[in-house]
Amino acid sequence: MANKPDDLHAEQVQRFKRLSEISLALTGDPIDVFQNIAHLLGELLSVSVANLSEVRGDTLFFLSCYVKGAVFPYPGSCLLAKTPCATIEQCKDIRIYHNVTELFPETDFLRRHSAYTYCGFPALDGNGDVIGIICLLDEQPRHFTEEDRYLMKIVAQRIGAEMERQRIINENVLVIKELEQAVAKANDERARTESIIAAIGDGISIQNTDLKILYQNQIHKDFMGDHIGEHCYHAYEHNSAVCEGCPLAMSFLDGRIHTAERCVLFDGVPSYIEITASPLRDSSGEIIAGIEVVRDVTERHTLKSQLLQAQRMEAVGQLTGRISHDFNNLLTAILGFGGILQMDAASGSRARTYLDQILSAAERAAHLARGMLAFSRQQIMHPEPVNLDEIIINLRGILAHLLGEKIAMRIILKSGSLPVMADAGQIEQVLVNLAANARDAMPAGGQLAIETEVAEMDDAFIHSHGYGVQGTYALLSVSDTGTGMEEKVREKIFEPFFTTKEAGKGTGLGMSIVYGIIKQHNGYIDVSSEPQKGATFRIYLPFLKGQPVMKQKHPLPSPRGGTETVLIVEDDPGARTFMRIALEKFGYTVIEAAEGEEGVERFMQNRDSIHLLLLDVIMPKKNGKEVYNEIRKIRGEIKALFVSGYAGATIEKAGIDYTDLNFITKPLSPNDLARKVREVLDK
Repeated sequence: MANKPDDLHAEQVQRFKRLSEISLALTGDPIDVFQNIAHLLGELLSVSVANLSEVRGDTLFFLSCYVKGAVFPYPGSCLLAKTPCATIEQCKDIRIYHNVTELFPETDFLRRHSAYTYCGFPALDGNGDVIGIICLLDEQPRHFTEEDRYLMKIVAQRIGAEMERQRIINENVLVIKELEQAVAKANDERARTESIIAAIGDGISIQNTDLKILYQNQIHKDFMGDHIGEHCYHAYEHNSAVCEGCPLAMSFLDGRIHTAERCVLFDGVPSYIEITASPLRDSSGEIIAGIEVVRDVTERHTLKSQLLQAQRMEAVGQLTGRISHDFNNLLTAILGFGGILQMDAASGSRARTYLDQILSAAERAAHLARGMLAFSRQQIMHPEPVNLDEIIINLRGILAHLLGEKIAMRIILKSGSLPVMADAGQIEQVLVNLAANARDAMPAGGQLAIETEVAEMDDAFIHSHGYGVQGTYALLSVSDTGTGMEEKVREKIFEPFFTTKEAGKGTGLGMSIVYGIIKQHNGYIDVSSEPQKGATFRIYLPFLKGQPVMKQKHPLPSPRGGTETVLIVEDDPGARTFMRIALEKFGYTVIEAAEGEEGVERFMQNRDSIHLLLLDVIMPKKNGKEVYNEIRKIRGEIKALFVSGYAGATIEKAGIDYTDLNFITKPLSPNDLARKVREVLDK
């Protein structure tokens, strides 16, 4: 059975998350890097032992070892010969052994950890030679998947590069120290050193103990400017004394390696650099200078920020989804009983006026609940092939009325037809919310532009934007000439309940609803804006091949009653009572049950007189679909209508495909209920 799109998306997200964790672990202090990788390999691949070793001649030097949840730095060394690692050095490829302790009986390391399964893979340097070996041990037989092997190769490549980089840096430290001691050999040694440094790809500078810059390679000059002969704190920060938290100053104090991250401006654009500082010593061990390695980590910083933002939005989404479900149950009773009273209240009476106000407020609350579900990407969606351009054309009049006379609207549809798989009603809500947001940003008037076109996401796009999956997309752009946004506002624009409007003039859900709808459509949205320069929202929806036909909208029919018998199975007392009274008002005979087992019993007692099952989807012990399936074994032709206040995602997690069912969502009014019951009975 083929994976659902949501399953594929979840697998892609999980794989991206694992690779992101590996990428984030491969930065910082070298000691931390090796410990982090050992720990991640042990946890991600669920093995007893994950050991990182450096090959030096005929000896394996253990850099970091993960053992059942604990990580030990520099745990020792052993001779390479007569170990399974020796075969890795020979073949330069992954090797897996089972019953490894008997195959290599002289290897104490294997016996000490009761190893049965061994998996080793090499870390190669730039010349293709084995520079390190990563081995995984487990006490049980283990099978490693292709994805596990792919992960091992990625780690091995990065570890090999890191080991080689550390070797080169250490070699440079020794070379530079020799230059200080032997001036006669300075010219030859400096040329060799600079060629090695150039190969590293990082910016490197050398400073004396007064923090005066003695040397910069070209990459460092490109990063920081040419400041040889100046004090670093004055050259970079325009300070008159050492900067607080200076990593090189800290290295001079304690003789250790220190790492720091800084935000700098390159051509006016903020970028992030990582500075790794270490001391240089003379033959007596005295610190005589320091070396700084500067690396551009802007991409890593962006990735980390996006990961944290995604985790925060996901947490808020889960919370809002749960709150909206509770709201739906409460609002079902309020709207339901209020609607029943409204049916009985005389038009124009004081009671009718009060009821109208109550129901109006309840409808607004229901709209908020739907908004929270939209943000959390849990609302029930009915996607179908639609033409995005046609949706915009049909909505043009409503948008013009919403914007008012002060704002000119311009629509540019470059392709004429943009087929996408979408819920047309939700896409309309996205356009309305974006137009309303633009209107509020242009109180004195302005221009709103809505444009569509076909766009391609390739590797270059994904790399520069930090998101996306390769493919063809329908691009919807909504631009205004309004007040624009500062960066701190842009960062929070899609968070629920965030608003820059005055109290009482906005719920703060408009943009979060847009965000949730687009994410639920497997799309992407971003915003670009500066103060007083307007804003542009860009939405990417997966392009659908073919020409969809838009369905015509028809007005809802007036609710009609009947004399049939309806069995209601609903665990919420308020909702159950409302549905009984409402259906009785429309002439139906109603039988009630408070949970699934009782529902089956009530049906057995009245099996020949019941015409329709009205079933809550999510109930304790036995859900609505299970009740329906059990009753169908008795009467296969029985009709059923399902109702729920839970989100679509929650229903799907329960193993229920609501798209194949007669379905109505809470909250609902008496007329909504009667109309849907009649529709199902008349099918």
